[in-house]
Amino acid sequence: MKALKPCILWSSCCLLTACDSQDAIQGGQVAVATQKAINAYEVRALVIDEIMKASGLKKQLQEHWQQRGDFALKSVSTRTSGQNFNPDSGVITINLSGVSDAFQAGDEITLHPQPSAGYFEWQCRSNVTTNLVPGSCQQ
Repeated sequence: MKALKPCILWSSCCLLTACDSQDAIQGGQVAVATQKAINAYEVRALVIDEIMKASGLKKQLQEHWQQRGDFALKSVSTRTSGQNFNPDSGVITINLSGVSDAFQAGDEITLHPQPSAGYFEWQCRSNVTTNLVPGSCQQ
């Protein structure tokens, strides 16, 4: 049996070990795949953060709807950069182009209010690659 030389491979998240050059090649492929998964995870975390930043605006819209039955806010104190809303429909649009280099101009998430008796649900939609947005925004 052939003696194998030990080798060690590093990725950004973990130590990978392999026993010969073929394993090292396969280990390198695993490291590349692992790095791509980590990058997608990091981008999803940034997108989730942007959605969370919209929670103040969502609350304001909900309260206004419950008091007046429409979304026509006169002033919005909780909107952050990259967020817009439609006063007719209450749809919140979050522009993702400034969140990460993975996004381009026009990439966005929209939060659609679904008012019901006594409570609100928000439906999330997106026009970007599904692995870069949370599962609740994937179509």
